Amino acid sequence: MDFQTILAIAFIALILLFILANRKKVQFQFVLFPVIYFILLRTKLGIAAMEKLAKKLRGFVIGLSTVGIAVGFAAMIYISYELIKGTVALLVKPAAIPSVMPVLPVEAKGIFYVPLFYWLFSIFIIAVVHEFSHGVVARAFKLPVNSSGIAVLGLVVPLIPAAFVEPDEKKLAKAPVRAQLSVFAAGSFANILLAVVLIFLLGLQVPFIGAAAKSTAVIDIEKVMDNWSQLNGLKIIEVKEGSPADLAMVRTGLTLYSINGVRMSNLSAYSDAVSNISIGDNITLGTNYKTYKITVAESPTKKGNGYMGLTFEPLTTHNRTLTNIVLTFSLLLIWIIVLNLGVGVFNLLPLGPLDGGRMAQLVLQKGFRKHGYHIWKWLSAFLFILIIVNLLSGFI
Repeated sequence: MDFQTILAIAFIALILLFILANRKKVQFQFVLFPVIYFILLRTKLGIAAMEKLAKKLRGFVIGLSTVGIAVGFAAMIYISYELIKGTVALLVKPAAIPSVMPVLPVEAKGIFYVPLFYWLFSIFIIAVVHEFSHGVVARAFKLPVNSSGIAVLGLVVPLIPAAFVEPDEKKLAKAPVRAQLSVFAAGSFANILLAVVLIFLLGLQVPFIGAAAKSTAVIDIEKVMDNWSQLNGLKIIEVKEGSPADLAMVRTGLTLYSINGVRMSNLSAYSDAVSNISIGDNITLGTNYKTYKITVAESPTKKGNGYMGLTFEPLTTHNRTLTNIVLTFSLLLIWIIVLNLGVGVFNLLPLGPLDGGRMAQLVLQKGFRKHGYHIWKWLSAFLFILIIVNLLSGFI
């Protein structure tokens, strides 16, 4: 069992132990018993911190929340446009990549795969940041927060951690439009803001991840060295059956020293070598046995991406345990960036119960009065159909 899996299991165990210790306060909500359900633990957890922060920085929070409204509507327009454009592309070119995919720790067609450890921690952090921000902004506008708590989504077994904050909905509905929009936009804006801050802090690593994401013929990202490490080559630990590398007779156990003549002395060199790989390119791999020439094929799981069919492990003199720990948490931050942006922006779609939907409904009803609700309802239905089309296309 690898390091990330152990941490993931420990993380789930801690959440379950906390809920078990408070079992008398736990509530169950069954969606499809016993397959899909929620475990809810309503508490006052974090409300005092929300109150304190909102009181101490009230002017700053209210000012920043105004920026959040602007960002929210800008992101709403952007994600709506991308969803429409992506759906049109799917109808014109069925091989196009869907704009919407479920984010799960499962490797399967039509799913955006995230390793279990990174997925669990990222989802929990996203939920905490999102909900805490709703609470802080609500208190800054002097709107009561009734409760907060921890939730776990069960898929047969309790699995997906979450958090929630419940402002007083009746008083929120009577608040000025600016206050309502600020509260609605706060969660997604906080997610986006967190991602931007982390991008700034990890700016040197993001280009490597971006390049790696362009090709499935990349290093197993959980086993690579950090971006500043010196490599003594890359050991080939897996050759996918039927892949271009397999057809070229590349075998496991060999050490890769160069790609197209470029020495693999560090991950920047590797990143540069694979970032421009395209389907049909002829690639030269220099190993400790011989030089192989392969032709890049299309990825069987990611249409349009280049694919060599190799998985590598770094050869280095560094302390492997320490390096794996550093790399694990570096990659956790990168996944937090990716998922905060994705979840934050998606949540701003002007659709139904999403935060973006509540923002759109409020504005449309204020602007069009009697007709506003009907416009919002038809807009939500239209976007919902587009999402279904994208989800289905990923599995077909």
